[in-house]
Amino acid sequence: AGQIERTVEEVGEIAAEPGDRSLRPTDLNDHVREVVAAMGSTDSNPEIRIGNLAESASVQADERLGLVIRGLLRHATGNTTGERIQVRTSGSQTEGRIRVSYPGSPLEPEDRALLRSGELPEYDDPTVGFDLQTAWLLVDRYGGRIDAKNGSGETRITVSLPRAAPETEVEPTVGAADDNLI
Repeated sequence: AGQIERTVEEVGEIAAEPGDRSLRPTDLNDHVREVVAAMGSTDSNPEIRIGNLAESASVQADERLGLVIRGLLRHATGNTTGERIQVRTSGSQTEGRIRVSYPGSPLEPEDRALLRSGELPEYDDPTVGFDLQTAWLLVDRYGGRIDAKNGSGETRITVSLPRAAPETEVEPTVGAADDNLI
């Protein structure tokens, strides 16, 4: 019953009346720290560790980016066979990335299809939750993609999002009519 209630609340977060849902520069690292702190405060087992963080991690997203990270970490906590999950960020000139790694069984084929292409299951099962669906829906909205790999007993889910355009400051014009130079 608790899982179903949580799922209903989460669907409400996504479907709620949008506040400012415009895409804008959003710092991946801030959202990672916030989500990990919130999940850690619930004494999550296994432990969630923050690995290396990108020096610059500004991407185009909105205030719901934390839902993506939370969804991936919840999926990992429910599917790991180990005591530790790692989340880290990295990037290039064109994209920022979040990677969640955990020891455990490979992703189910339907989960891989969902993460790669948004192919939703034929039947929704609220007892399973919508963590991966939430992540995919938002990442798709942000113009990103999700890749999943399994190997050597580890699952790695990587979200790639477009980099935010650099914000430029407008320099004041020298000699403008109201600068009192005359």
